[in-house]
Order: sequence, then structure tokens, then C-alpha cells
Amino acid sequence: MTITSAPVTLSADRSKLRSAIDNLLSNAIKFSPQGGQIAIAIRTVAESGCVDIVDQGPGIPHADREFVFEPFYQGQPVAGSAVRGTGIGLSVVRECARAHDGRIELMIDQNSGGHFRMSLPLNPTGSECI
Repeated sequence: MTITSAPVTLSADRSKLRSAIDNLLSNAIKFSPQGGQIAIAIRTVAESGCVDIVDQGPGIPHADREFVFEPFYQGQPVAGSAVRGTGIGLSVVRECARAHDGRIELMIDQNSGGHFRMSLPLNPTGSECI
């Protein structure tokens, strides 16, 4: 796992944010091949704090891309995985982002598997650091 981070100050519900990041990491682990790397980057982009999680899995099939954030949607099964998810993880991430006036995006990279970016507004007062 590779982690790069810059200081980012957000006003957010720690529990909800932790749940969202846990879901993104769980998906990255689930879809990564044995010995694959997961990259996590935390930084400021424009007026948002962004968390990017990128895995080396097969990526999201084109036919599944518009549905991945829908509750209970499950794409193609993971080859060799005995674990089948419930299909709510990414919808939880989307609800967390929306609850904080942010967003979650599926980034389309030619050189990576799954790449998700959660963006939340920065806290201009700096009163709560997460």
C-alpha cells in the first residue's frame, strides 16, 4: 500500500467519513490481485479535500460504470474470490459524500484498475481537522 498525504482540514462526521473510506478500501482489497498495490492519496484540489483510492484490479466494466453507486448493485463477480458483497458499500460512500456537500467519482484511468475520488469541501475556519 502506498499512501501520500498533504494536510487537509475538513468539517466532517468522523464516523461517516471512516465508514466511507473503509468501504472504498474494502473494495480496493477485494478487487486487487494477490500481491497487487493499492495507492491512497489525500490532497487539496481547488476548494475540496480529496481522497483518491486506486487499485490494480481489473477496473470497472463499462456496462457497470453508471450503476456502481446504486444501492444493492453488484457488478461481475471477482474471479477467485469467495467473498460476495452486499452491493451497498459504494452507495454508503455516495451518501456520506452528499451528506457533507461533496461527491464521489469513478475516475477512468487507462493505467489502473478501480480509481475512486471522494471530494469534500474544505473547512475555511480550520476548526476541526480530520
